[in-house]
Amino acid sequence: MITEKNPAPHNDNSTMGFVFFFFYVAIYSFFVFLNAFYPEKMTTLTISGINLPVIYGFILITSAVFLALIYSLVLRNKGKHSGDSN
Repeated sequence: MITEKNPAPHNDNSTMGFVFFFFYVAIYSFFVFLNAFYPEKMTTLTISGINLPVIYGFILITSAVFLALIYSLVLRNKGKHSGDSN
């Protein structure tokens, strides 16, 4: 019987990914909370007359991209310091 060895993911990488994920879920959950319980806040005009949901949507998109970039940079730097050739 041939068994495949599946390397376990690095624990610190997984932990950092979960921290970033829960940070993003907290931001998104606050947006859902505002929509569910304070819908009148969604009509608030902010920068240049743009309403709050549009601004919050841009914040959600840019924060997801920002967190992904941070995650990839941290993992890339860990690979360089651990002696990997990648």
